[in-house]
Amino acid sequence: MEELGSDIAKPSVKQHLAAIRQLFDYLVTGGILISTPAGSVRGPKFVVTRGKTPVLSGAEMRQLLKSIDMSELIGLRDRALLGLMGYTLAQVSAVITLRWRTISSRGRRSWLRLHEKGGKRHDVRCHHSLDEYLDAWIAAAGIGDDKKGSLFRTFKRGDRLTDNAMIRSAVLYMCTLVATRRNPVLQAFYLRLRAAGKKPKIALTACMRKLLVILNAVVRHQTAWNPELRSVPADLPSPFSAGPGGAVITVDAVGTA
Repeated sequence: MEELGSDIAKPSVKQHLAAIRQLFDYLVTGGILISTPAGSVRGPKFVVTRGKTPVLSGAEMRQLLKSIDMSELIGLRDRALLGLMGYTLAQVSAVITLRWRTISSRGRRSWLRLHEKGGKRHDVRCHHSLDEYLDAWIAAAGIGDDKKGSLFRTFKRGDRLTDNAMIRSAVLYMCTLVATRRNPVLQAFYLRLRAAGKKPKIALTACMRKLLVILNAVVRHQTAWNPELRSVPADLPSPFSAGPGGAVITVDAVGTA
Protein backbone atom coordinates (compact mmCIF):
# COMPACT_ATOMS: atom_id res chain seq x y z
CA MET A 1 0.00 0.00 0.00
CA GLU A 2 2.84 2.40 0.78
CA GLU A 3 4.48 1.81 -2.59
CA LEU A 4 1.16 2.24 -4.39
CA GLY A 5 0.48 5.43 -2.44
CA SER A 6 3.60 7.03 -3.85
CA ASP A 7 2.23 6.77 -7.39
CA ILE A 8 -1.51 7.47 -7.06
CA ALA A 9 -3.82 9.47 -4.78
CA LYS A 10 -5.20 8.13 -1.50
CA PRO A 11 -8.76 7.64 -2.78
CA SER A 12 -7.40 5.52 -5.63
CA VAL A 13 -5.38 3.43 -3.16
CA LYS A 14 -8.54 2.79 -1.15
CA GLN A 15 -10.35 1.70 -4.30
CA HIS A 16 -7.56 -0.72 -5.19
CA LEU A 17 -7.64 -2.16 -1.69
CA ALA A 18 -11.42 -2.55 -1.80
CA ALA A 19 -11.14 -4.49 -5.08
CA ILE A 20 -8.49 -6.80 -3.61
CA ARG A 21 -10.61 -7.43 -0.53
CA GLN A 22 -13.61 -8.24 -2.67
CA LEU A 23 -11.55 -10.73 -4.68
CA PHE A 24 -10.32 -12.55 -1.57
CA ASP A 25 -13.83 -12.55 -0.10
CA TYR A 26 -15.04 -14.24 -3.25
CA LEU A 27 -12.30 -16.88 -2.95
CA VAL A 28 -13.19 -17.50 0.70
CA THR A 29 -16.88 -17.83 -0.13
CA GLY A 30 -16.05 -20.33 -2.87
CA GLY A 31 -13.99 -22.47 -0.49
CA ILE A 32 -10.70 -21.86 -2.25
CA LEU A 33 -9.16 -20.00 0.70
CA ILE A 34 -9.74 -20.48 4.40
CA SER A 35 -9.39 -16.80 5.30
CA THR A 36 -8.68 -13.54 3.54
CA PRO A 37 -5.14 -12.15 3.87
CA ALA A 38 -6.35 -8.66 3.00
CA GLY A 39 -8.56 -8.36 6.07
CA SER A 40 -5.82 -6.93 8.28
CA VAL A 41 -4.47 -4.51 5.67
CA ARG A 42 -5.36 -0.92 6.43
CA GLY A 43 -5.61 1.69 3.73
CA PRO A 44 -4.58 5.33 4.02
CA LYS A 45 -6.83 7.67 5.96
CA PHE A 46 -8.62 10.15 3.74
CA VAL A 47 -11.26 12.61 4.96
CA VAL A 48 -13.03 15.15 2.75
CA THR A 49 -13.40 18.41 4.65
CA ARG A 50 -14.37 20.62 1.73
CA GLY A 51 -16.43 19.69 -1.31
CA LYS A 52 -15.31 20.50 -4.84
CA THR A 53 -18.71 20.71 -6.49
CA PRO A 54 -19.22 24.23 -7.87
CA VAL A 55 -22.32 26.06 -6.63
CA LEU A 56 -24.44 28.36 -8.77
CA SER A 57 -24.57 31.99 -7.74
CA GLY A 58 -27.86 33.62 -6.81
CA ALA A 59 -28.09 35.38 -10.16
CA GLU A 60 -27.35 32.17 -12.08
CA MET A 61 -29.96 30.27 -10.09
CA ARG A 62 -32.61 32.92 -10.72
CA GLN A 63 -31.77 32.93 -14.42
CA LEU A 64 -32.10 29.14 -14.56
CA LEU A 65 -35.49 29.11 -12.85
CA LYS A 66 -36.84 31.97 -14.97
CA SER A 67 -35.87 30.14 -18.17
CA ILE A 68 -38.34 27.31 -17.43
CA ASP A 69 -41.64 27.44 -19.32
CA MET A 70 -44.44 27.74 -16.74
CA SER A 71 -47.28 27.36 -19.22
CA GLU A 72 -47.25 23.55 -18.86
CA LEU A 73 -47.54 21.28 -15.85
CA ILE A 74 -44.16 19.70 -16.47
CA GLY A 75 -42.56 23.14 -16.21
CA LEU A 76 -44.04 23.67 -12.75
CA ARG A 77 -42.62 20.31 -11.67
CA ASP A 78 -39.17 21.07 -13.08
CA ARG A 79 -39.08 24.49 -11.41
CA ALA A 80 -40.05 22.99 -8.05
CA LEU A 81 -37.48 20.20 -8.38
CA LEU A 82 -34.60 22.43 -9.45
CA GLY A 83 -35.58 25.09 -6.93
CA LEU A 84 -35.57 22.51 -4.15
CA MET A 85 -32.11 21.29 -5.13
CA GLY A 86 -30.84 24.84 -5.42
CA TYR A 87 -32.21 26.19 -2.13
CA THR A 88 -31.45 23.11 -0.01
CA LEU A 89 -28.31 21.79 -1.80
CA ALA A 90 -29.84 18.32 -1.49
CA GLN A 91 -28.72 15.40 -3.61
CA VAL A 92 -30.98 14.36 -6.46
CA SER A 93 -31.50 10.91 -4.88
CA ALA A 94 -32.90 12.58 -1.73
CA VAL A 95 -35.16 14.93 -3.70
CA ILE A 96 -36.84 12.37 -5.95
CA THR A 97 -37.73 10.14 -2.97
CA LEU A 98 -39.67 12.90 -1.21
CA ARG A 99 -43.28 12.21 -0.31
CA TRP A 100 -46.01 14.77 0.23
CA ARG A 101 -46.15 13.73 3.89
CA THR A 102 -42.49 14.72 4.36
CA ILE A 103 -43.53 18.38 4.13
CA SER A 104 -44.66 19.91 7.41
CA SER A 105 -45.62 23.42 8.47
CA ARG A 106 -43.95 25.14 11.40
CA GLY A 107 -45.10 28.70 11.71
CA ARG A 108 -45.09 30.58 8.43
CA ARG A 109 -42.61 28.35 6.62
CA SER A 110 -42.64 24.76 5.44
CA TRP A 111 -40.04 22.17 6.42
CA LEU A 112 -38.74 19.25 4.38
CA ARG A 113 -37.42 15.97 5.73
CA LEU A 114 -34.63 14.78 3.45
CA HIS A 115 -33.23 11.26 3.60
CA GLU A 116 -29.63 11.45 2.39
CA LYS A 117 -27.27 8.57 1.67
CA GLY A 118 -25.82 6.70 4.62
CA GLY A 119 -29.15 6.80 6.47
CA LYS A 120 -28.75 10.48 7.34
CA ARG A 121 -31.88 12.56 7.86
CA HIS A 122 -32.07 16.33 7.57
CA ASP A 123 -34.92 18.67 8.39
CA VAL A 124 -34.58 21.70 6.12
CA ARG A 125 -36.52 24.96 6.29
CA CYS A 126 -37.93 26.07 2.93
CA HIS A 127 -37.09 29.41 1.38
CA HIS A 128 -40.18 31.54 0.73
CA SER A 129 -39.65 31.23 -3.04
CA LEU A 130 -39.36 27.45 -2.72
CA ASP A 131 -42.64 27.48 -0.79
CA GLU A 132 -44.28 29.20 -3.75
CA TYR A 133 -42.78 26.74 -6.26
CA LEU A 134 -43.94 23.70 -4.29
CA ASP A 135 -47.42 25.11 -3.67
CA ALA A 136 -47.87 25.93 -7.36
CA TRP A 137 -46.76 22.45 -8.43
CA ILE A 138 -48.88 20.58 -5.86
CA ALA A 139 -51.99 22.64 -6.62
CA ALA A 140 -51.67 22.31 -10.40
CA ALA A 141 -50.91 18.58 -10.22
CA GLY A 142 -53.77 17.91 -7.78
CA ILE A 143 -51.67 15.67 -5.53
CA GLY A 144 -52.38 17.48 -2.27
CA ASP A 145 -54.63 14.69 -0.96
CA ASP A 146 -52.19 11.89 -1.77
CA LYS A 147 -50.10 12.00 1.40
CA LYS A 148 -48.22 8.78 0.66
CA GLY A 149 -47.61 9.51 -3.00
CA SER A 150 -44.38 10.78 -4.50
CA LEU A 151 -43.91 14.52 -4.63
CA PHE A 152 -42.16 14.50 -8.02
CA ARG A 153 -43.75 12.18 -10.57
CA THR A 154 -43.16 11.21 -14.16
CA PHE A 155 -45.21 12.13 -17.20
CA LYS A 156 -46.50 9.80 -19.89
CA ARG A 157 -46.67 10.93 -23.49
CA GLY A 158 -45.62 14.42 -22.58
CA ASP A 159 -48.58 15.71 -20.57
CA ARG A 160 -50.17 12.83 -18.66
CA LEU A 161 -49.12 12.77 -15.00
CA THR A 162 -48.55 9.29 -13.56
CA ASP A 163 -48.27 7.96 -10.00
CA ASN A 164 -44.69 6.79 -10.57
CA ALA A 165 -41.86 8.54 -8.76
CA MET A 166 -39.05 10.05 -10.77
CA ILE A 167 -35.70 8.26 -10.88
CA ARG A 168 -32.24 9.71 -11.27
CA SER A 169 -31.99 8.73 -14.91
CA ALA A 170 -35.27 10.56 -15.56
CA VAL A 171 -33.80 13.73 -14.05
CA LEU A 172 -30.74 13.36 -16.28
CA TYR A 173 -33.03 12.75 -19.26
CA MET A 174 -34.92 15.94 -18.45
CA CYS A 175 -31.72 17.99 -18.28
CA THR A 176 -30.43 16.47 -21.51
CA LEU A 177 -33.70 17.13 -23.31
CA VAL A 178 -33.44 20.83 -22.46
CA ALA A 179 -29.73 20.90 -23.34
CA THR A 180 -30.36 19.49 -26.83
CA ARG A 181 -32.67 22.43 -27.45
CA ARG A 182 -30.70 25.21 -25.76
CA ASN A 183 -27.02 24.20 -25.67
CA PRO A 184 -25.34 24.64 -29.08
CA VAL A 185 -22.76 21.88 -28.47
CA LEU A 186 -25.20 19.20 -27.41
CA GLN A 187 -27.75 20.40 -29.94
CA ALA A 188 -25.28 19.94 -32.78
CA PHE A 189 -24.21 16.57 -31.38
CA TYR A 190 -27.83 15.38 -31.25
CA LEU A 191 -28.61 16.59 -34.77
CA ARG A 192 -25.47 14.92 -36.12
CA LEU A 193 -26.58 11.58 -34.64
CA ARG A 194 -30.10 11.99 -36.02
CA ALA A 195 -28.72 12.87 -39.44
CA ALA A 196 -26.67 9.65 -39.29
CA GLY A 197 -29.89 7.66 -38.89
CA LYS A 198 -29.93 7.14 -35.11
CA LYS A 199 -33.32 6.92 -33.43
CA PRO A 200 -34.30 9.84 -31.14
CA LYS A 201 -34.02 7.87 -27.89
CA ILE A 202 -30.63 6.44 -28.86
CA ALA A 203 -29.35 9.90 -29.77
CA LEU A 204 -30.64 11.29 -26.47
CA THR A 205 -28.93 8.49 -24.54
CA ALA A 206 -25.65 9.38 -26.22
CA CYS A 207 -26.22 13.03 -25.30
CA MET A 208 -26.88 12.01 -21.68
CA ARG A 209 -23.47 10.36 -21.53
CA LYS A 210 -21.83 13.36 -23.21
CA LEU A 211 -23.45 15.71 -20.69
CA LEU A 212 -22.11 13.63 -17.79
CA VAL A 213 -18.60 13.69 -19.29
CA ILE A 214 -18.76 17.49 -19.63
CA LEU A 215 -20.03 17.95 -16.07
CA ASN A 216 -17.35 15.62 -14.72
CA ALA A 217 -14.65 17.61 -16.53
CA VAL A 218 -16.02 20.90 -15.19
CA VAL A 219 -15.96 19.59 -11.61
CA ARG A 220 -12.57 17.89 -11.97
CA HIS A 221 -10.81 20.96 -13.38
CA GLN A 222 -12.81 23.49 -11.31
CA THR A 223 -13.59 25.59 -14.37
CA ALA A 224 -16.73 27.18 -15.76
CA TRP A 225 -18.46 25.83 -18.85
CA ASN A 226 -16.78 27.21 -21.96
CA PRO A 227 -18.60 26.36 -25.22
CA GLU A 228 -15.71 27.84 -27.22
CA LEU A 229 -13.59 24.80 -26.39
CA ARG A 230 -15.79 22.67 -28.62
CA SER A 231 -16.63 23.78 -32.14
CA VAL A 232 -20.12 23.45 -33.58
CA PRO A 233 -20.09 21.81 -37.04
CA ALA A 234 -20.97 24.30 -39.76
CA ASP A 235 -22.87 21.65 -41.73
CA LEU A 236 -25.44 21.28 -38.92
CA PRO A 237 -26.88 24.74 -38.42
CA SER A 238 -29.35 25.37 -35.61
CA PRO A 239 -32.26 24.88 -35.36
CA PHE A 240 -32.64 22.20 -38.07
CA SER A 241 -30.65 19.70 -40.11
CA ALA A 242 -31.26 17.40 -43.01
CA GLY A 243 -31.65 13.72 -42.16
CA PRO A 244 -31.56 10.55 -44.25
CA GLY A 245 -33.32 10.94 -47.57
CA GLY A 246 -33.41 14.71 -47.23
CA ALA A 247 -35.86 14.65 -44.32
CA VAL A 248 -35.66 17.71 -42.11
CA ILE A 249 -34.96 16.99 -38.42
CA THR A 250 -36.07 19.86 -36.23
CA VAL A 251 -35.06 20.49 -32.65
CA ASP A 252 -38.76 20.45 -31.68
CA ALA A 253 -38.78 16.76 -32.58
CA VAL A 254 -36.26 15.95 -29.86
CA GLY A 255 -37.52 13.23 -27.56
CA THR A 256 -40.26 11.96 -29.86
CA ALA A 257 -40.18 8.38 -30.98
